[in-house]
Amino acid sequence: MALINNSVVDEITVSINNFVYFRTNITIVDEYNNIVSQNYVRESIYPGQDYSEKDTKVKAICAIIHTAQVIADYEASLQTHNTTGA
Repeated sequence: MALINNSVVDEITVSINNFVYFRTNITIVDEYNNIVSQNYVRESIYPGQDYSEKDTKVKAICAIIHTAQVIADYEASLQTHNTTGA
């Protein structure tokens, strides 16, 4: 029996803090296209995080959302958070 692994990013969401969340649908089917297994993997990418190895759609969204200003603002918010102890 031949099994085929299909991985598709089927959901992408951008949060108010410019994190990019995405879900990958991993489906294994047999030669008759019957689903043998199905799993979902959820991941997030914060501004400034390397996304070069991610799905093409995810890379396109991150390239638009994660501008230099957004990354700078995110890094500044981390510094503010660390110095205030909040």
